[in-house]
Amino acid sequence: RSRRYANPLSCISVRASDTPHADIAEIGRTLKGQLRWVDLLGEWRDDVLLVVLPETDGEAADALAHKLAQAVATSLPALQARLTIGNALWLRGDNAEQLVERALHNGAPVVGSLRALNPPRIPR
Repeated sequence: RSRRYANPLSCISVRASDTPHADIAEIGRTLKGQLRWVDLLGEWRDDVLLVVLPETDGEAADALAHKLAQAVATSLPALQARLTIGNALWLRGDNAEQLVERALHNGAPVVGSLRALNPPRIPR
């Protein structure tokens, strides 16, 4: 749909390194409480949760990534050291794998400065 109508589409990756599945499920519940009804949350790989954000540009995705990092840091402080959050904006010609890989590549640790979550802008 984003491709057809040229609407923005972003995704946020949340990587939980060396984390038991029960804790990943808890992270997912925390994230879900911060999302809109239209956003999709799912497990991409064993240690990666993915949030798909229709009608969301890069700036809004950055803001939500910060909000999600804060929610996890507040609700699950023991797990924040294992988390990396990144985001990416869909670009013309992307497939799902390219979009997700870019979000993973743009990831920054939740611990420390949340300013690190702002990835460099990729020209359209």
